[in-house]
Amino acid sequence: MKRTLWWVIFTLSAALAFFLSGCDEPNEPDLPREPYQLLAVYSLPTVAQDVSASGNLLAIAEGASGAYVLDMTDAAHPETLFVYGSIYSGAQFTDVALDGLHRYLAVRAPDESDWGPFPLFDITRGSLSAGYISQVGGNGPYADLEVDARPDSIFFYGSDTNDDFVTVSGFCRSDSLSPWVSCPFIESIYQPSHGNVLGFDWRSDGLIAVAVNTFGVHIHNVPERRSVSNVLTPGLAQDCAWRGDYLFVADRYHLTVVDVSTPTTPRVVAGLTIKGGDRLVHIVMDDVYAVMMDDNDGIYVADVSDPLAPVLVQSISLPEPTTMTTSNGRMYVLDEVEGLLVYSR
Repeated sequence: MKRTLWWVIFTLSAALAFFLSGCDEPNEPDLPREPYQLLAVYSLPTVAQDVSASGNLLAIAEGASGAYVLDMTDAAHPETLFVYGSIYSGAQFTDVALDGLHRYLAVRAPDESDWGPFPLFDITRGSLSAGYISQVGGNGPYADLEVDARPDSIFFYGSDTNDDFVTVSGFCRSDSLSPWVSCPFIESIYQPSHGNVLGFDWRSDGLIAVAVNTFGVHIHNVPERRSVSNVLTPGLAQDCAWRGDYLFVADRYHLTVVDVSTPTTPRVVAGLTIKGGDRLVHIVMDDVYAVMMDDNDGIYVADVSDPLAPVLVQSISLPEPTTMTTSNGRMYVLDEVEGLLVYSR
């Protein structure tokens, strides 16, 4: 009887130990959670060229088919808020920049004769004629177009692919009741003596970082109109994005992390080789995630909560991605084959 009881106790103990230890192999840690889940896919009549988001608002430049703003609060049933559908024959909508603070939309449409090549609209006024505000300025076309909106100023940054520089233009007013007037300058912020301007990102304190391919990343102080520093990266700097004092660079098939806590002496402090990546051309930040687009094969997402140890947590294969952006926990991707893809985290 005692021997039988001992054997029962031993068997139960072994079973409990196995249950508590789990079934994982000892050298195979759990994979990180993939942050983005696909919500919806929308086919588009033509190839869209640019996308901009603010909160739950989404603006799309769709080539010759038009530019429009959608309310994406319910991703399954987007609501159309504004449409700029008429355009001069042969012209293309190439860029959009959405100002969610004032609910303004800047549209880049070279060769457009009706409203000019770079109009700004108030999307709440219901029609183009009622919503038209002014021309923004700049030459273009732009490889990148961003807006910095504040209560009494709106600045538009663009990487001009004709003249190969980053430019800024915008509107100012003395208070919320005063009309907008053009700010007293349209400035070429930076033009490289070597290499080509590709992507860029601005920071709220006035620093702008510009990716210059083989020549790394240039740091410029916009309010003071002066060059600050330059840092070489191990790959080919295609685009960059700020998060605090760190700059994250889409660096061919690397994610390169630059410490800019001292802007005059930026330094590369970490990197992550993106296995399977061919050419990372675009990067945006979404909370602790660096979201990168490879125009050959899709989207890569890295967790950069520890900037000194970035970790790849997701890859999304796509046939022909053209651009993407993030806002309010959503990721919006344009693809020549798939159309508009909406992801949520």
